[in-house]
Amino acid sequence: MKPLYKFIAVGLMFGAVSVNAQTTLSLQSEIQPLILNSADAEDAMVESGHNRLLVEEGTNQLLFRVGQLVSEDAKHRKYNSPAFIIRFEAADTPLELSYPKMRTIAEAKAFEKSPSFSLINEGNRPVDFTIDTLRAGGLQNLRDYQNELAAYNKRADAIAAVTPTSTSTIKHSSSIEPQPVTGVNSSSRMNILQASFSRLSAQEQQQFMLWAMKNLKE
Repeated sequence: MKPLYKFIAVGLMFGAVSVNAQTTLSLQSEIQPLILNSADAEDAMVESGHNRLLVEEGTNQLLFRVGQLVSEDAKHRKYNSPAFIIRFEAADTPLELSYPKMRTIAEAKAFEKSPSFSLINEGNRPVDFTIDTLRAGGLQNLRDYQNELAAYNKRADAIAAVTPTSTSTIKHSSSIEPQPVTGVNSSSRMNILQASFSRLSAQEQQQFMLWAMKNLKE
C-alpha cells in the first residue's frame, strides 16, 4: 500500500468503519484467554503480544486459564489452573480482570478450590460477574475447548452459561458501509478501529480503500 493510502486509511478509521459498539477487556499478564464468545480469543486481541481483548457491549463469556510461577520444595514450577468461565456485562467503559498472585503451590491449590477474581471498570468500580470452572479429564493440552464450552452452555446447572442469542460476538463483516463509532474515548476508539480493519480480508481491505478514495472529505 502506498504511503498516501496508508494515511487515508488511518484517518478514515478515526471516524468510520463497520463495527458494533465495543470496549476493551484488559487481563492480568498471567491470565491466558482461550475462548471469547465461542470464538478463539486470539482473534479478539487488540494488539499482538498485549493481553487486551475487544468485547462488545452486552453479555460476554470468556474461557481462560491462569499460569504463573510458584514455589514448591524451594524450587520454582509453573502452575496452570483449570479452565475458568466468566460471564459478564460490558458497557461503554474499559474493563480489567485480575486475581491475587500466588506464591506457593499450597496457595495455588487453595486458589483452585476457591478462585478469586476482580473485574473492575475504568472508574475502579467493581463489575458483577458469574464464574465457574470447566473441568475435564485426559491430557489438558489436547482439549477441545470450543466443544467443551458449547456442551457446558447446554447444561441446566451451568451457572456461567450463555445462549447464542445472549452472547455478543465480534463479527467479521464484509460490509463496507461505515457507521460512526460512539461511546468510547479516542484512545480506545483508535484501538478498536485499527483492530477491526486488520481483521478484514485482503479483498475487504481493498474494497474499503476503494470506498475511502471515493468518499474522502475535503
